[in-house]
Amino acid sequence: MTRRAASPDPAEPTPSQLWMAAQRLAAGDAPATAAVMAGLAHAVLIELIAGRDAGFAELCIDCRRIHDMTPEETEQRLSRIALDSAERLMMAGNATVTLRYLRDDPAAKGGRREAALNAANQNLLRMLHTISWQDLMEFRSLGRQGAANDTGPPGAVGFSP
Repeated sequence: MTRRAASPDPAEPTPSQLWMAAQRLAAGDAPATAAVMAGLAHAVLIELIAGRDAGFAELCIDCRRIHDMTPEETEQRLSRIALDSAERLMMAGNATVTLRYLRDDPAAKGGRREAALNAANQNLLRMLHTISWQDLMEFRSLGRQGAANDTGPPGAVGFSP
């Protein structure tokens, strides 16, 4: 496992490092832990906490507010973030997200992974009930040599799984 080292130039932390440090502080982690998890030098985080950066103090307050949200508020917030993310992916030309949206998959739109998996499994079961043995054997034989012997259900002459 590779560890992310603290930046050798402690002068300019990235927005992502600031966000991670503020999240960890809001969750109650000690500054040393927050600094390591954010990839910041401990001294830089201590300076930020001491109030030399008003923007960081505001970020910490926001992270505490988010951390203290009820489960319902958190779900609504994450749902909005997921929808925003899906919209950015669609605008960037991500075909998978676009197709799922166009198929009117409510699970994909709402960011509900479990519901999306259940819907995909139901679609797969429906498809499997409509496929013939010949189609199934052709599918199973893709890329295999000698697949021409796969001609029927298990037990049929010439069948090789």
